[in-house]
Amino acid sequence: MKNKLGVFFGATIIAVVSLAATLALATATTGPTLQIVQGSKDLERLLTSLEVAQPQELYLQWTTDQSAATGGTWQVTNVTAGNQLVASGETGQAPAIGRFARFTIPANAFLQSSPPASPVKFSITIVAHNLLKKPLGAVSPAVVVTQVPAGPLQPPINFGAGAMFPTVELVTLNEKIGVVQATQLHFAGADVTLRVSNTRPSTLVRDSSTNPIWLSIKDNSLLMRQNNPVRVPIPSLHAGVSQIINVHLDAILPPPTSQLPEEKQYAKWSQDYRDRCGLDLRAVMDWHGPQGQTPVDGHLETVLFPNALVCGNKQCLQTCKMARNIHERLDGNVVGYSFFVGLYPKFEAYGEARTSADTPKQSYVD
Repeated sequence: MKNKLGVFFGATIIAVVSLAATLALATATTGPTLQIVQGSKDLERLLTSLEVAQPQELYLQWTTDQSAATGGTWQVTNVTAGNQLVASGETGQAPAIGRFARFTIPANAFLQSSPPASPVKFSITIVAHNLLKKPLGAVSPAVVVTQVPAGPLQPPINFGAGAMFPTVELVTLNEKIGVVQATQLHFAGADVTLRVSNTRPSTLVRDSSTNPIWLSIKDNSLLMRQNNPVRVPIPSLHAGVSQIINVHLDAILPPPTSQLPEEKQYAKWSQDYRDRCGLDLRAVMDWHGPQGQTPVDGHLETVLFPNALVCGNKQCLQTCKMARNIHERLDGNVVGYSFFVGLYPKFEAYGEARTSADTPKQSYVD
């Protein structure tokens, strides 16, 4: 019984090995392949057919199952003309089994110099050969290149004229932060007055009017947001015309965290206000004309109240803190001065014609 089982298992193993060898042989003799390479790197694609109008170089990839192959011969036939051979050439060194090689067919090898009146179909194949140029194995499946008539000329893209935005200036900023007298009601907001102007000179050559826009204010410090109105429509302004706009900002309070939410909220907001050196306002302008005429540059932001970081030697400081330090050192000690801080720049001045000899030194900043 044991001998019979041994013979059975031995026969089974031989059959499995034989089957594996047969499959390996079948896999190794799948024949050559040929593909058209389009694109490059991440956008690369391997195709078996391609349509072109103008002549262009063709970049192809091939493989072979012949270990003795030293190169390959490609051929192009004109299928439309009855499979007429129109071009042939050599690929260079053949790839090893399991690898691929690539070669180029010049643009003028078989494609017509100008698009044809009707489609012309070409078939490309390849076969491996040995050192003596003797063909080895089968011919690859064909890839097809069809030269088609040129399509209608597309009109050039016209992006139109760029947007003409007005100039926005900060006229007044009245911050209202505190507690209602004799109550525990906190408040924080700001009234902002802006002047929107068309400062362009009038010209007879072209229209110098600004485009209609939506105007709003954004606080980059995230301390306040525009509330009333949410955004303001500004009509087209002729050269030299200006318009005064009033808007109100409300505090952006943190979420409540206790049974006394308002007091805690405003305490946290006040700390954020000090840490961020107050508001950092931007005028935001967006196109308000017909949607179909929206220019490419239909959005613009300009600085209203600069408070940017100034960095040097791997250290950064906000401009308002630099200004505060200057005030603390000079106010009350000199007759007057002015200074510029930052890249915008931030401008401030002080002067009351008195020095520390007249009165004790005083700090004019919080």
